[in-house]
Amino acid sequence: DVTPPPPEEEEYQYHIDNLTPNLLEGKLFVRGYSKDDRALYITRTHLFEACGYDAEWFLKYNIYTLERAIACTERATNGEIEKVIAIFDLGQYSNKVRTPLTLSKDITFCLRDHYPERLEKVFMIDAPFLFRAFYNLVYPFIDNDTKQKIVFVTGDKEKEEKLGNMISKDQSMLFMQPGGEMDTDLDMKAYLYETPFDFTCEEERNE
Repeated sequence: DVTPPPPEEEEYQYHIDNLTPNLLEGKLFVRGYSKDDRALYITRTHLFEACGYDAEWFLKYNIYTLERAIACTERATNGEIEKVIAIFDLGQYSNKVRTPLTLSKDITFCLRDHYPERLEKVFMIDAPFLFRAFYNLVYPFIDNDTKQKIVFVTGDKEKEEKLGNMISKDQSMLFMQPGGEMDTDLDMKAYLYETPFDFTCEEERNE
């Protein structure tokens, strides 16, 4: 059960404590940068379970991750760039992990109403037919500007052509492009509790 919100000064830690059960599983996180220093907001869809969605917190940990990607981008570019890159790992997508349609619409409306012009590109990696069918259901609710930013990428050749121009291999996980050098294993506890909000997962600070 979710406990009542605490006083304002403790609100940040309250949200972290309630977000961590899902975030610790590495379902979504900020990791790596594009060649022009846009943070990469990564979602690994196969780690979700369709029967386990909590609508309120699903929205909150998506918003948390997007806010963090924006903060990382603004720090890395000294405030010159505000748009981030979203990347969805869909290679193991199935009905078991399909987001409920109503929740997908809620997220779409949230992005449209509160985060206009915050996405540079949205890459859908190795999407199977099942996801494309689901995407067609959501498509009418996506605003026209965002529709132009969504790019489906399938297979190594397309990954090198479409992502390789924007993201170097040392900033890529293997599912993103051949030879991606970032390990699949993540220290999510350090990312959530030890890493500054405007730093990506495993990004080193110059102290």
